[in-house]
Amino acid sequence: MNIAAYCRVSTDKEDQLNSLETQKEFFLEYTKRTGDNLIKLYADKGISGTKIKNRKEFQRMLADAEKGLFEMVVV
Repeated sequence: MNIAAYCRVSTDKEDQLNSLETQKEFFLEYTKRTGDNLIKLYADKGISGTKIKNRKEFQRMLADAEKGLFEMVVV
């Protein structure tokens, strides 16, 4: 299955940025285990999760979903 992954952290603090990298690594390992095809990994860093309009990668992911670039999003 073609999938996309979405990662997010709310601050630019070092521990949060480490969390972002850990999330990215998790999705790469996840697709190896499941055999899914990771089409794109979207990541917003240092952006609050309260409003989606501020999350550029999230918006890009929604647009790509409408284009049918993947069948599922993992978060």
